[in-house]
Amino acid sequence: LQSRSKLLHFTYFKSLIALTGLLLPLFDFSWQRISDPECIADVLRQVYADHSLNVDNVFHCILETTQHPAAAASFASIMFAPQAELSFSEALSRCDMNGVPICLMYGKEDPWVKPVWGLEVKKHVPEAPYYEISPAGHCPHDEVPEVVNYLLRGWIKSLESQGAAALPLLHDMQSENIQSSIAKDLEFVRQGSNKSVIVRFMGSSFSLWNRMESYFTSRFAKLETKWQ
Repeated sequence: LQSRSKLLHFTYFKSLIALTGLLLPLFDFSWQRISDPECIADVLRQVYADHSLNVDNVFHCILETTQHPAAAASFASIMFAPQAELSFSEALSRCDMNGVPICLMYGKEDPWVKPVWGLEVKKHVPEAPYYEISPAGHCPHDEVPEVVNYLLRGWIKSLESQGAAALPLLHDMQSENIQSSIAKDLEFVRQGSNKSVIVRFMGSSFSLWNRMESYFTSRFAKLETKWQ
């Protein structure tokens, strides 16, 4: 039995080494593609909804990071990291059980982490405020930091006051409206110019049907305006 166990271990490690040998060329090719400046620029064009935004600083920071001697190894450690002990759903459930404050903010135009994934998260933590910002992509904290800062500060203020201060967008709102969904225009000033985004708040009783109803209502309203 001991000899058989040693043989199995030897076979396992031999297979692992062989697999690593096959994966390394593929990884090297992937890393060269990912770290290519043109690829980085293309990714940034995808993840930012506002293409007029100057992202040169972000581009150069990413490019500088990819040129670090340990960059490829760090990327590999992320790609081949073992599975976490807790699943994402289990981690959220524990947060909810232990009363960990959570605030969800998503860019509506995010091409990767679609808002529908945020709504899935909200199912596990229904009392967590959910804000959907549009137009905003994968990095709303960088694309519209003024809006994210306003929402985050307001949420923290509401937490610290134990609910005495209303959450952002919910001032002068009836309790039944707070439980469903509302949308408001938020204006802010950037470099002397007035800008605005639409921020939608989704309450604890918000459902997929509410989302569909809201979507079709807005679409019909736009068509009606166009025909007038």
